Amino acid sequence: MGRASDALKQVLDTYSISQNKLAVTMGISRANVGRWYHGLEPQC
Repeated sequence: MGRASDALKQVLDTYSISQNKLAVTMGISRANVGRWYHGLEPQC
């Protein structure tokens, strides 16, 4: 896992933000947030 995914996990946990809420706020798919969360490349 990369540092970015670790940072994302920490922010989501600290502020009690769900992956879905982040995706909706950013206007992207929940799947892409999940991929970032697990340290994978997002799909277009």
